Amino acid sequence: NTVLVNAASGKRIRLLSMFLMSNGTGTVFIQNDSTSATNLLGPVFLAANVGFVLPLNQYGWLQTSTSILLNLSSSTINSMGGCLSYIQTS
Repeated sequence: NTVLVNAASGKRIRLLSMFLMSNGTGTVFIQNDSTSATNLLGPVFLAANVGFVLPLNQYGWLQTSTSILLNLSSSTINSMGGCLSYIQTS
């Protein structure tokens, strides 16, 4: 599990855009929290040196519950990188 965006009290995290690149094969989930692990997106199947892109969506691709962090869970991937943009909403 990797925390993408920490929770803020009384706020939701809305994902506007994202890209990921992996050096290996595996499966990725974007989750509402890291403990309860409710999947908001996925599974996304990544191959070595192949990326995954969510282009800019001004309305957002997904949103967490109030006061909950945005998490990435991956399996069997040694290393990955990427970038995301988000806003916090009430």
